[in-house]
Amino acid sequence: MGGYETNFIATKSNRFAAYLSGASVNNIVKFYFSYNTHFNLFDFSRFENGQHEMNVPFSENKEKYFKNNPIHEVEKVNAPMLLWAGLKDENVTPDQTMAFYTGLLRNRKPAIALLYKEKGHDLGIGSRESKDLNLKTLEWWGYFLKDEKMYRGLRRRW
Repeated sequence: MGGYETNFIATKSNRFAAYLSGASVNNIVKFYFSYNTHFNLFDFSRFENGQHEMNVPFSENKEKYFKNNPIHEVEKVNAPMLLWAGLKDENVTPDQTMAFYTGLLRNRKPAIALLYKEKGHDLGIGSRESKDLNLKTLEWWGYFLKDEKMYRGLRRRW
């Protein structure tokens, strides 16, 4: 849930210098009406009785879902975002990350998306992809929090 919460906070706050969000839900309405092949269940159950803790069906309180939907306020993000996703993720499909990234770019927000071709919802402990993300994360925070130069492969796109 950290990625969803990061995206939500990024649309509501001006307290942070930069954000990092991975394998995250960005459009909860679309996700609500999805089938999760990873857990073999309908995702609405995760909202009504599970980790999203909405405790009400979409049809009974649409406003609650719309208010808590980061994609609806992507234009309000006011700090650079580094997003990542595994392209084989069957838990939170990568189109969720790509939609938020597209929204950021469309609204001229500084953003980078890292997409890992052979990985799922997590990158695996000690994997090449995990090491890559860890190095790029350190570079990201170093650049935005410590005024260090970017040198490991991230390129400024703003």
